[in-house]
Amino acid sequence: MKEAIPSTFKLKEFYIKESKFILSKKGVPLNLNIKLNPKGTVIKAENTFILEIDVEIDEREEAVNISVKCIATYQFQQDLEDGLPTSYFITNAPAIAFPYIRAYISTLTSQSGFTTITLPVMNLAPQAEHLRKNITIIE
Repeated sequence: MKEAIPSTFKLKEFYIKESKFILSKKGVPLNLNIKLNPKGTVIKAENTFILEIDVEIDEREEAVNISVKCIATYQFQQDLEDGLPTSYFITNAPAIAFPYIRAYISTLTSQSGFTTITLPVMNLAPQAEHLRKNITIIE
């Protein structure tokens, strides 16, 4: 059996920066369109990575529109390649934050009196390349 290797980064903080929920029609079947837009900032002097994920959820019948901006802050241990976090980190940082986003949206919709929206479990690996192109580095 292989020995477990501890991660070189960890989630330090997660919060919702901004949230908008518009309900236009109640009781309409939901055909959700989910868009994620991740971007990040590396603060090298503090070994910190700040991930911002903008989530847009709308519905074909325009019954609901949800917009959420989330911030996840990670601490890392020199986990950089060419000044950027490694591919492992870039792929996993959004995946670590996503369950918090799912829980927030479920709570928001269930408390509104609307049908509870539970986002599906998603493979966020395709977001890695988009995130890698949208990283700012602060020395």
